[in-house]
Amino acid sequence: MNKKSLAYVPSAAASRQHPPKPSSQARFIDNVRVDHGPAHIIGRVFLKADQALRRRGVTLHFGTFEELEEVNRRNGDSWRPLLPVFDHRCWELGDHNSYCLLGRDSRGDVVVTQGGRLYEWSNTNFFEEARNMRLFYSDPERMARPGETAVITAQASRQITGRVVFSGAGWYRRDFRKRDMGVILSRVSRALAYTRWRTDHTTTIMAEGVFHGGLGQRAGYTKHDWELQLVNFAVGTVRTAVLWMPAAEMLQDLSWFVEAFDSDVDGRVDDRRAN
Repeated sequence: MNKKSLAYVPSAAASRQHPPKPSSQARFIDNVRVDHGPAHIIGRVFLKADQALRRRGVTLHFGTFEELEEVNRRNGDSWRPLLPVFDHRCWELGDHNSYCLLGRDSRGDVVVTQGGRLYEWSNTNFFEEARNMRLFYSDPERMARPGETAVITAQASRQITGRVVFSGAGWYRRDFRKRDMGVILSRVSRALAYTRWRTDHTTTIMAEGVFHGGLGQRAGYTKHDWELQLVNFAVGTVRTAVLWMPAAEMLQDLSWFVEAFDSDVDGRVDDRRAN
């Protein structure tokens, strides 16, 4: 496979001149590009994930954060409000610092989602950025809700520095759950972030019940610490774990996905066993 054969990472300037295509036109596998990292691993992750998703009735597309917000709003019965990390009103989001992935069923309806945000933390770290709310808002003083704050005690999250991608906005429509969607999309997200920006770490936060249900392990995260408590956010007051992976461990996990993940496996079996 040619390293550039999977294509699509315009510069920030190009992104402004040529807005992203609607997701219905920008099929992921036709538009993704391998720029950094081992193409023989990352390219195969994308191809295998595309195959696995299609076998589960899903076609993956690039989308916009406006689309993501609308899908979130329409599915409020099964999806809590998005974190401000992915709110286009709180950040200048574009291909230079973010991505939105939308999976559609045969009717074209969005049934799964995933997003990622790049942070440049060469002189700071996750702990400090969460504590001062800059993880969530470009201007916390102006944008944060009344009484909204983050209380962090996860000291190990100070290790999360450099070029960091926060991967999240994951949602699966009820009839598409128990199909390994989290297993597949978490790897796609980390591989995409690494090949675009050569990230040092990938991170996320996970509500306590979700973490203890085993999703962090199934998604491949290798490190975690407690806790980050979100206070008076739109999602409510929530106790979360901080999860992350350094780049070397992330690439090892992608190799596992390429070699060992069975794209034909019945995800319901895996989910029962993991829980």
